[in-house]
Amino acid sequence: LGGLRHVGVLGLLCDLEVIRLSLAWVPSFVRPALTMTAPAALARASGLPLVPVSCVARGAGYELRVEEPLELARDRDRRAAEDDLLARLNATYARWIRAHPEQWVWYRPRWSAPPASEAERDAARAPLSARTPRSS
Repeated sequence: LGGLRHVGVLGLLCDLEVIRLSLAWVPSFVRPALTMTAPAALARASGLPLVPVSCVARGAGYELRVEEPLELARDRDRRAAEDDLLARLNATYARWIRAHPEQWVWYRPRWSAPPASEAERDAARAPLSARTPRSS
């Protein structure tokens, strides 16, 4: 967050499932997928929008596409606002992937079955260090 405030720009690869980070079950394509909450948390903490940028291979070069900023809904409670922002970000990725599926690589299962209970879904929001007791 300090680097974002100092430089004003931070690049994140947000379509990754990083189990050490806080995750949420958010719509992705047609079903929920574990999605890192860091982009929404940074947007909330900084007051800045997320600006989706895609990189598409074109011949021997690349084309960067900058999308309209995605704002955090300030009129909703924290969790609802973050989940809404992450769902819109996942919808952006889905649009990009549908346009250029050959340029998206995913080596891990993205759409495992979400936990049945609300408590299990809430537990996924905590970083792995908080979810798993450490042994001495």
